[in-house]
Amino acid sequence: PAGTTVMPNGQYTFNFTLTAPTTPGTYTTDWQMVHMLVRWFGAQVVKQVQVSGPAGVGTLNSKAGGTITVDGNSSDWDLGSFTTKTRGGMNETGDYAILGFDGGTCYYGARCTDFVLPANAADHTAKVYSRDKATYLYFLVRCDDNDIRYNNPTSANWANDCVEFYIDPSHNHGANPISNSTSDFQLVIDANNQKNVYMCTSGYKTQVLGGVTSAVVRDGTGWWLEVRITKTAIDPDLPGVGTIGFDISCRDNDNNNDPADTSVYTWQDPELSAGCPTKIPNRWGELDLSSVPDTTPPGNVSSFTGTSGPGKVTLNWTNPSDSDYTAVMIRFKTTGYPTSITDGTFVVDDPGAPGAADSFVHGGTPGVTYYYKAFAHDGALNYASGVTASGTPTTDTTAPCPVTNFAAVAGNQQVSFSWINPSDADFTGTMIRFKTTGYPTSVTDGEEIYNGAGWSMSHIDLTNGTTYYYSAFAYGGVPNYATKTDVSAATPAGLTWDVQYEGSVLPSVASPAWIVGPGYENWAYIDTGTVRVDDDSPDSGSQIVWRQGWAGSNSAGTTVEARMRCNSITYNSTQKNIQIFDGTKTISFLLYTSKIEAVGGSGGSYNLTGSSYHTYRFTLQGNTWNVYLDGNSTAILSGTPDSDTTANQLKFGVAGWAGQQNINFDYVYYTTTGAYAP
Repeated sequence: PAGTTVMPNGQYTFNFTLTAPTTPGTYTTDWQMVHMLVRWFGAQVVKQVQVSGPAGVGTLNSKAGGTITVDGNSSDWDLGSFTTKTRGGMNETGDYAILGFDGGTCYYGARCTDFVLPANAADHTAKVYSRDKATYLYFLVRCDDNDIRYNNPTSANWANDCVEFYIDPSHNHGANPISNSTSDFQLVIDANNQKNVYMCTSGYKTQVLGGVTSAVVRDGTGWWLEVRITKTAIDPDLPGVGTIGFDISCRDNDNNNDPADTSVYTWQDPELSAGCPTKIPNRWGELDLSSVPDTTPPGNVSSFTGTSGPGKVTLNWTNPSDSDYTAVMIRFKTTGYPTSITDGTFVVDDPGAPGAADSFVHGGTPGVTYYYKAFAHDGALNYASGVTASGTPTTDTTAPCPVTNFAAVAGNQQVSFSWINPSDADFTGTMIRFKTTGYPTSVTDGEEIYNGAGWSMSHIDLTNGTTYYYSAFAYGGVPNYATKTDVSAATPAGLTWDVQYEGSVLPSVASPAWIVGPGYENWAYIDTGTVRVDDDSPDSGSQIVWRQGWAGSNSAGTTVEARMRCNSITYNSTQKNIQIFDGTKTISFLLYTSKIEAVGGSGGSYNLTGSSYHTYRFTLQGNTWNVYLDGNSTAILSGTPDSDTTANQLKFGVAGWAGQQNINFDYVYYTTTGAYAP
């Protein structure tokens, strides 16, 4: 200033007030000393000044969806319809965002303090477009970049040339950084299409990544990034209308992450934290979905055909490839094709994956022509124009194949059946009929005892000693009946015991006599018409077991019935009261005062008052044993037998080298002619 003296080698501080330009943007100001009308001299000071727009936030309007395939190609975006820009740091509202150069000026919210800005538009500039549909949110980003780098792996893809999307789905403008957030997140996709999510919980990261589909296409002047985000993969779900918190950050890595050649800058966030964008939602911009209802339907299904068959028309088609395709609604008329989504009769609304082949079988009246129209639609119920097909069901005259392996096993007053149904697609069921004078000759001859799609049944309440003749008819369609399959089974003449031991005498003197070890009967005596075993000694020789050899057959089955009670017992693992050996399998049983238990095999026990007399029936056939109580036809215990054996005999008594038991046997009966339930 006038009158101020500065001594040689002295210093003076100049203070100036600058008036900012009226147009927001980035400006360069330089300062140097001047000897008026002579020359400039001394060091030059150069500074850049960022001029922000008016107060508020930048808003990017997302357009209605359209038909978009995520392939990194912009041809299905109609970019000519995006006309209003919202520039970085400008708090503008537009339908596409600019981050970087526009008209020679670089626009941004903030940049990392130690990193340089791009030198020009070719060095780096990003344009961001968005489209919104009922179920998906789409982004298309064009990054002009004359040096594309992506050397780092997915775990550090933020250090590559990349685009970062910051999303605040609940739009609550949280004041804290989004570290460990369960809603806000930072999605990073680099120029090699490596995707990662940072600044949130690991579970939420997995959830978000599961809903992200992206594609990258690189070219000579930069790269395209196309992204689809499933709205339900975000927590809370992204809305169909309204605004969400949103920001974009770009990194241009021109020299392997060297700060001197790296640009990192944001679209709206105006502040930095530790040299990077703050990741604080209340400093982000907005993405507006409120004015973009999805009115664009997916394409039509293709290859829609109707194939006529017996009583049906099989419809086949290929779903459109549109990413928002959800299902196809099919309707029909018999007087011409439906003209709209409400005309005609509804057939099906069949969901499916985009681009997948699909089919549906529609049953109909033979000889009647059905005219179908298929309307593909999206989740917003935008319906395609529809495509047509027709078909005329034919009369079904072909029967399925006969049943196979039709087998019958006779029992006491019953016959049990099993069979294998045919595998024909039009198989509906199997009908079984019987007679006692010969096989049924048709589907109306004899008496029907079964009609269904099962594979086994029992014919009960029969007369023993009578031969029953059975025929099985598989059928389908109209119905059309297959050639019958016959089987006959003669029921036994009633259950007859091979041996009936009554407890009025010791088993060793009964007829036939039971074999017992020398001296073992010392612990047995007759007690009011029953044989009582009073084994009160822990001595290893105190067991008492009676046995008889028999002609048991595992395939035919064996039946043992005993009336007994347990007065007391001191348990030992070797104890048994009934032991059945049929030459193939063996199973044993032990009676307690409070239960009966299967010893060995698949085991199992049943609680009861064992100290009172009960009648127990034991059956063994094949790989199954059963225990019945007091004449009831429902087994109280069932299971698989113990290990294989060559012994063929029945044992009863108190087997056990160290246990003690006091038990009464009123009688023991057996037969080797079969396994008979009461």
